[in-house]
Amino acid sequence: MESQRELGEISVNLDNKRVPLSAKEREKMKGIYPYYGAQGIIDHINDYIFDGTYLLVAEDDENLKSHKEKIATIAKGKFWVNNHAHIISNNEKNDLKFLYYFINTVMYQST
Repeated sequence: MESQRELGEISVNLDNKRVPLSAKEREKMKGIYPYYGAQGIIDHINDYIFDGTYLLVAEDDENLKSHKEKIATIAKGKFWVNNHAHIISNNEKNDLKFLYYFINTVMYQST
């Protein structure tokens, strides 16, 4: 018996909490907290939006075509995320590490 689930059934999407900051804005906010983009940390600032363990999934980038780097990253602690990475939390139906490994092994095709 095959069991398929939509990503929304096995995770919580927190994209509505992302806040992009321009390079000028980040320059004025230099600090200790990681600022994540599509492929990982791109800066450090003096504030954070998230505190915990979350899955960040690249929304758009050359890497979605080339697969030179992993599509998903696990971010831990206090950090900020811009609008180029989806932010996902697991729910009671799934494990965050499983989602991380699954997303990074699926081959994406650009359209």
